[in-house]
Amino acid sequence: NYTVKYSIIASSDGLHSSELDTPTYTQNIQVVSANNEITVDNHDKTKIFYRETEQNELGTNTNTYVIKYRSSLNNTNLRLSIYKRKTDTYDSTQYEEIDHTMVIATSLSKTMSTTSPYEVAIPFGASPRSVSLEIDSGVPSGTYKLVFKLCDGDQVVDTDEAYLIVKKEVVSN
Repeated sequence: NYTVKYSIIASSDGLHSSELDTPTYTQNIQVVSANNEITVDNHDKTKIFYRETEQNELGTNTNTYVIKYRSSLNNTNLRLSIYKRKTDTYDSTQYEEIDHTMVIATSLSKTMSTTSPYEVAIPFGASPRSVSLEIDSGVPSGTYKLVFKLCDGDQVVDTDEAYLIVKKEVVSN
């Protein structure tokens, strides 16, 4: 860890140093080696979940994600945040973070993250690691982004994303 401290010295005319107090800023920097990465794969037929049948295209209500990671970190851990696409407009690409219990029935422990209130821990194990997540039967329709994170303590080092589309039953008149 490094600390960078800098001061801004300026004057109103841009030519002379001022007698006024100069603001000083301090920034903590954590240097992480480049040999850390995470990738997540899941079967294409688990990317769509039907509310009507409460199953994905494989005929189950469980999605398995294969997490591969490389890490030379001292305090490696895996985390998950889930985001739902906003539908304010039909072409919105904005997502908002949601509680995992709106989508996932599998019990996961919340982390003490200060930047992500709904972030959960993924049980840690050797890479590759398979994690099976049961989709909740009452999951609202929509597009969900699952962000898998490789962390060193509370510092996010790398992320990868998987998507889940929940389709609702279309009733014709």
